[in-house]
Amino acid sequence: MNTRFAFCGWRAALVAGLALVFAVRADTEVQDRQVVFTESEDEGVLTGAGRVSDSSAARQQAPGGAVPEDITGEPKRRASYNLRLGSMEIDLSSRASVIYQDNANAASDNDAKEEATYGELGLNIAAFWPVRPEFQLNLQGYLGYRFVLSGNGTESVIAEASESGTLGADMRIGDNGILSLVDTLSISADTIEFSEEENTADLRMLNNELALQYQVEPSPQLSLSARVGRKDDISLDAKFDYRDMHTYYLSGAADWRLNRRMSVGTYGSLRAHRHKRPQNNDADEFEVGLRWQEALSDVLNLYMSGAYQGVDMDTSNSPTITGQSSGFTGTAKVEWDVTRHFSHWLQTVYYRRLGTSPDVNLTEDLKSSYGFYWTFVKNWYLSYMLAHLRSHEVANDGETSNTWVNNVRIGYSLEHASIYAGYRRTDRASDMDDRGYRQNEVSLGLIYDF
Repeated sequence: MNTRFAFCGWRAALVAGLALVFAVRADTEVQDRQVVFTESEDEGVLTGAGRVSDSSAARQQAPGGAVPEDITGEPKRRASYNLRLGSMEIDLSSRASVIYQDNANAASDNDAKEEATYGELGLNIAAFWPVRPEFQLNLQGYLGYRFVLSGNGTESVIAEASESGTLGADMRIGDNGILSLVDTLSISADTIEFSEEENTADLRMLNNELALQYQVEPSPQLSLSARVGRKDDISLDAKFDYRDMHTYYLSGAADWRLNRRMSVGTYGSLRAHRHKRPQNNDADEFEVGLRWQEALSDVLNLYMSGAYQGVDMDTSNSPTITGQSSGFTGTAKVEWDVTRHFSHWLQTVYYRRLGTSPDVNLTEDLKSSYGFYWTFVKNWYLSYMLAHLRSHEVANDGETSNTWVNNVRIGYSLEHASIYAGYRRTDRASDMDDRGYRQNEVSLGLIYDF
């Protein structure tokens, strides 16, 4: 279950999320023109696309396509651990992979394409420490290093957060309340085509969120949530420090369980976006919405949400563009476990995200994805995802682009290890010259659970 709607069913959603901590995560990320996609068993969506301009700052990816900052509730321990230190339980697994890309820098010109072969070694870790009955600590996530075996790629530390955050401290307040301090850290790296003069550049981004959240259930039918926090998007390379942005937010939600299969709720948030460079427009944003979740059967789940979003831009840095923008956002998702061996899902999201270029306030994104996970023979699995993103810049002469991602993986699971092979193809088309590209990627990997 997606944590985008975890307010009303966070217990079930969190158990499902933690079960994927040592699988390949279900996130996608867009860095400038390149769509970076990783596969998971049950989830995968595009998160917005930007582009690099020779004459202006690159577009910044902003959180979107979901309800305001998710409130995950109390993290839960994994079902099994392989190391115990006193009352602390630790589960470790390692990841090793080799990845080949025929267009590592997402270049539109065939002559500018650069091939790269990467190696990556990393460690997944989950730790649960019940310090006292009413207080516990959790650590979850992945830390690795990606190095270049051949070609012109980007070497970097890679960090990935789990569904419920990287580090959490949870204290039970009364019988039904939980107060949590949660930190979520990720580090990503890409090689991008920056300009004709500079050809390519390495873009490494650090994203960190620190939040304090409180969740209480006054009754079995009612759940209330509140969260306050700060998000930092920081470039680890000085060349891209115009992408640095800090977001302060306050969000809340109320959900009612109408029966054991259906819940409805309302949510809202306030956000203040502030940039490092004065050339970029700061913004204040609000969003209020409704959502509905229902288990149509034991194997079929449906989720829908709709919200109204408003953005007030400080145009003192770029007064030639409008300072006001508003509109509706929405999400629809269906999940269907056809059999215990085959499950699939379909999702569509429409949202509007903030940019960091002086001539683009917002980008409207419509993203759709379909995927399935199939254990077709004992110990063998096959997963597939098809995703499409239509992105339109709200600006004079703004770009409209369409990005398609096809991703397939086949794997074999042993008692303590999983071996897989994957192929991904990314196609981006644009109404502007030299903004489209095609990229093929082949990967081989091993995940070993100690």
